[in-house]
Amino acid sequence: MRLQAKNVEMHRPGFGFIVLLVLLGPALAAVKIGGIIAAGQPRTKELLEEILKERSSGLPTKNRMHPELAYVEPNATFGISNTACAQVGQGVSSIVSPCTGIVHATLQSLASRLAIPYINTAPDLVDTTFNTKQLGESEKSITIVMAPSTAKATADLIRKNQWKDIYFIYDKPEGLEELELILSHLLEEDEVQVKGIHQVTSNTSAMTYLQEKENAAWDVEKHIILAIDVKMAKRIIQHSYSKRRAYYHFVVPRFTVRHFWSEVRAFDQSTVATFQIVEETEFKTMKGMRAGVSTPKNSEDEHIHEEEALLMDAGQLLSDTMVALSGKQPLAAEDIFKELSQITAAVTCYRSPLEEYPQGQTIADVMRKIHFKGSTGQVRFNDHGRRTGYTLDVLELTSDADMERVGKWNEQEGLAFSNEHERNSKRARIKQELSKSIIISTIIERPFLFFKNTNETNPHIDNVDGYIKDLIVRLMKDIPGRPQFNIHFVKDGKFGYKDSQQASGWNGFIGEILRKDAHMAIAPLMITSERSKVVHFSQPFMATAIGAVARNDADDLLNIRTPFTFLRPLDWKIWLLFLGAYGTVAIVLLLINLINLAVATPPVDPPTPCRHFYNSLWYAFGMFMSEECNNCRPKSLGSRVIACSWWFFILCVLSIYTAQLWINDPFAPTGEKLPRCLKELLYQDRIEYGLIRGSATEDFFQNTDDSEYKAMYRRILSFNDSVIESYPKAIDRVRNNSKFIVFADSNFIRYTSAHTPCDTIQVGTDLRRGQYAVAMSKHFALSKKIDDIISSLRDEGFLAELEDRWFGAHALDCPADNLVIAPSLAYGGEKPLDIMKPLEVRRVLGWFIVLGLGLIIALFITICEVYCKKPKKQRTPEEIVERQTAREAKKSRSKGKKDKAEEVETQQLTAHEAPIGNSQMDDATRMGVGIANAADDATLKKGGCLPREMKIDEEYLDGDDGGFRRSELPPIADVEPFTDTDSRCTTTNIMVDQAIKDKLEAGFAKLQGAADCKSLLKKYLTREVLDQLKDKKTGMGASLLDVVQSGMENLDSGVGVYAPDAESYKTFAPLFDPIIDDYHQGFKPTDKHPPSDFGDLNQLVNVDPEGKFVISTRVRCGRSLQGYPFNPCLTEAQYKEMEEKVSTTLKGLDGELKGTYYPLTGMDKATQQQLIDDHFLFKEGDRFLQAANACRYWPSGRGIYHNDAKTFLVWCNEEDHLRIISMQKGGDLKQVFGRLVTAVKAIEAKLPFSRDDRLGYLTFCPTNLGTTIRASVHIALPKLAADRAKLEDIASKYSLQVRGTRGEHTESEGGVYDISNKRRMGLTEFQAVKEMQDGILEMIKLEKAAG
Repeated sequence: MRLQAKNVEMHRPGFGFIVLLVLLGPALAAVKIGGIIAAGQPRTKELLEEILKERSSGLPTKNRMHPELAYVEPNATFGISNTACAQVGQGVSSIVSPCTGIVHATLQSLASRLAIPYINTAPDLVDTTFNTKQLGESEKSITIVMAPSTAKATADLIRKNQWKDIYFIYDKPEGLEELELILSHLLEEDEVQVKGIHQVTSNTSAMTYLQEKENAAWDVEKHIILAIDVKMAKRIIQHSYSKRRAYYHFVVPRFTVRHFWSEVRAFDQSTVATFQIVEETEFKTMKGMRAGVSTPKNSEDEHIHEEEALLMDAGQLLSDTMVALSGKQPLAAEDIFKELSQITAAVTCYRSPLEEYPQGQTIADVMRKIHFKGSTGQVRFNDHGRRTGYTLDVLELTSDADMERVGKWNEQEGLAFSNEHERNSKRARIKQELSKSIIISTIIERPFLFFKNTNETNPHIDNVDGYIKDLIVRLMKDIPGRPQFNIHFVKDGKFGYKDSQQASGWNGFIGEILRKDAHMAIAPLMITSERSKVVHFSQPFMATAIGAVARNDADDLLNIRTPFTFLRPLDWKIWLLFLGAYGTVAIVLLLINLINLAVATPPVDPPTPCRHFYNSLWYAFGMFMSEECNNCRPKSLGSRVIACSWWFFILCVLSIYTAQLWINDPFAPTGEKLPRCLKELLYQDRIEYGLIRGSATEDFFQNTDDSEYKAMYRRILSFNDSVIESYPKAIDRVRNNSKFIVFADSNFIRYTSAHTPCDTIQVGTDLRRGQYAVAMSKHFALSKKIDDIISSLRDEGFLAELEDRWFGAHALDCPADNLVIAPSLAYGGEKPLDIMKPLEVRRVLGWFIVLGLGLIIALFITICEVYCKKPKKQRTPEEIVERQTAREAKKSRSKGKKDKAEEVETQQLTAHEAPIGNSQMDDATRMGVGIANAADDATLKKGGCLPREMKIDEEYLDGDDGGFRRSELPPIADVEPFTDTDSRCTTTNIMVDQAIKDKLEAGFAKLQGAADCKSLLKKYLTREVLDQLKDKKTGMGASLLDVVQSGMENLDSGVGVYAPDAESYKTFAPLFDPIIDDYHQGFKPTDKHPPSDFGDLNQLVNVDPEGKFVISTRVRCGRSLQGYPFNPCLTEAQYKEMEEKVSTTLKGLDGELKGTYYPLTGMDKATQQQLIDDHFLFKEGDRFLQAANACRYWPSGRGIYHNDAKTFLVWCNEEDHLRIISMQKGGDLKQVFGRLVTAVKAIEAKLPFSRDDRLGYLTFCPTNLGTTIRASVHIALPKLAADRAKLEDIASKYSLQVRGTRGEHTESEGGVYDISNKRRMGLTEFQAVKEMQDGILEMIKLEKAAG
């Protein structure tokens, strides 16, 4: 349909070509239609060819359409442009494409610039770039979009269903624009909130996102818009319902057909809504069109697709345009349909400036005016080339019906359901049907429920008896219609607490309700705030509480008093502070006394006892008894202030102690008083106490605001095995240990204490009241009815009768006076008794502050006294002469007037200073000079005040052995301190020794001089990097030599570096970063390793189901334990400590992973030989690790663990802290990887691993960073392996690594190679394994082809 411009200069073909054209003229007389198809879709290409052929069959020869179709890569913009331009150059008159994304954007841009009509038939095209809101009224588009928009229909569906919140999941970049378009059609009063937006790239990422939202809020309705490919949406919905998610409502705003959803079944009250545009009456015509397609179908091509219908309509549009042009545009038709004598295109992409197709807009105008009844209903376009006047069928899938048509939507009337009343009735009927057969979860706990006959333990209502049985029977009897019901016992035997290992986030009764394994739980299940957040509790049917139970003969033990009980009125910290205050007062008294005696004028020689410390101690102690040391009584003002402060402090302490002594009454007769409040247990050390895991008791202690109960809970966790799995186990422990108390449900305690063997007793008062209730889903249809029934049962007295029957006096085996100490169910009882606990420090801290202020004031007064009593300084003769001279001069300036007062002062001064005679002054002067010189000489000789340099000079310069000169002396920082020889890594010396630098220089020269060395170390350890890093050390003392010495010693290394500790990756980053970038194929220093993701195991397969090529499959990962350095920096104690933790954790594995741990230390010969025969034993002799100093203290701290089937192996402290391996014969990669994932998660739950936000999991060798995953197979590829270079090329294409049979640095044995993934960084664990799988599948394919 290419229009040729008459005035365009044409290139004339050669004569021979013209002759050929004349001969073939009739065959070439057709209009060329261009087509761009995504690579890998041969059926689409053939179908489009068949459609154009069929639609042209009724047209004249010159009007017939000839397809010029080509494949393109969807993301190759340049290739798309070139392909389209090539078609333009061949003379196509329009372009058809079913592609979206980059292909659509490129073609749309090209069509706009060249005025080539462009028809897009993609059913999931998000057409927002040229929507009518962005185009002006007069603007017309050259692009025709066959698929109508679903945005307004989706908005109407949200409004009709009254959704107030939505989650939006999309897969294309333009998805956000689609969401914006949907929201623009919603009204403000709709009040719709977008709670989450997430872009997905695969099924796994979408499922992970939904799982996160489910974990955040279980059992809550979720409304999800899946704006993604319909095939992906189908798999996500199937996965969600397989997880028994009952309240997920999906809308897929894409076109589909009913039979596409035939395999999907909604669960419980969930729904799926979508749209259909294909007219089902057209199915027969479309199936006939398929008959001409020869490409084989896959399972997803069995049914008619909406894409085929849109292609059919595009063909019809082109055919009708041919006819319309012939009648309505004869001038244009003359150019369009003339025979191709001028076959060179008038329009090309390669001219500058670009020339538009002259008749392109004319053709587009005609297309927009075409309207017809097609395969997708009424086909009509607006001036912008977008569908208008169309009608959509609304499809809905529920749990009791297949996908069916429930309504229609059109632009004029909006959304209208066919029978809205019937639709609502069906939803109500679904709820009712779910309530006809009720599953009740319960638990065997006497007297609530127990077996009548121990030989009949099937979960049937007739086989059990007890309080709960009677309640169940009566509840089911009172429900209208008396629905059928079945009971089953909770699978894990737990009442329900948060458990991250469970899919629902909870275990026990609560988990079963959330997972829909049961409709309700009727058991002694206490209401708690955490449980109430996820399930609905009915009206309570029985009261309970939290109490404590102990052994009945523990009376003396429960009387928690000791010979030192008299100290209990005050906290031990107060006693400690009091002793400190006593000693401080005694010391300060002694100091003040000695100072005052020393500065007395004239000095006083005190009595000998006053100079001793014990005298001060005695005086301070005597204040208690009003006793004093008469010979040494304080006489100074400062010491008297201290005495007064101390006496006042003692008076307050005695008063406080007396009051607390009366309150606590610690001297009551033994056995008379048991603990009046359970908080007393916090203030003793003889009795341990515990609770039951996951019970309401544990919930109370975890969430209480009471600081003392919080402290009790911390002590419970500090005791050994004090959190017990079940009540029977707790009672057994109480009966076997009189020094143990358990907090538990008081109803259980009451029943246990009242029945044989009558050996338990409740102690203290209840901690918290509570109630039992029936637990149900928040959406359970009968929840309101059950609430009403329980209320009526309480009003008519049935619940009271039931409690009396099973807990009344007639049901007791023990005497009434031996039941409980404190009645646990006495609601509205006495006022709580006082707690016998010591007085806290904070209540008396002020008195210690007052005493401290007294001591400070006393010291200040003493300092003032010393200063005031200090004798005047005796002046030297020179000073006296100088002062007299000064006075003489002053007198002469007073102009002869005598100042009588000054003369008196001079006389007094002369008398006081008693000047010596002249001869004495001369001698004193001479002696003064001589004394000064002598003092200087003495100082020089002693050297006590000389600088360090002078002393060193004096010491060394006198020698004749070539001693150091001052300028040659090393600075103090260079003196090497003592280092711990037990470890190479030490923080003692922050400087790098010269010997290490010399080794680095020698190794660098050796490395650079080795022509055959190809290691990454040689490549990236440049002179600049060496100079930059050779003076650096990590916090643990690792130097650059520790990093590179293995590569310098072993020139055949591939990498050549190891990290002695985690910090090395940052300290020596200039060396590590380029090596990591090179080895891991482009992991830049700015890149960040993604979070851990083990993916969907169902996407993995058996790579060699026939067993012809793969001998064995192995997946391993390395892990480093958090808080420990790597091998070169580990001490022997750390090796042993890690081995103890690892062996304990591994011994706790169960199921398929259960096995035995074999330490290398002390291993006997038989075990050693067995491990060698199994090829499990690792040895010390690896020269690369030895050079890296990773084999120290061998074999301490090393060991091997394998399971019973010998398919799971763990190496402890070989190269990394842990090397976790899963393996087996054959090529079942899914099973091998699944076993590894289970093991890694089980170990990490108890031993946290070392992980960096940028580098992922940290390991000794940088090649294992990131995922640390190495998935490998032992595979025989004799034909491919004949050319090792070719095998390496194929492996590199899939990022695989080829090694010898026994691993790195080994050769192939018998043509068998170890092939594994090479990339470990920048991708997830699942992606690494999937990469290996794809590569091995391709190698096997090529190996078969080579045969």
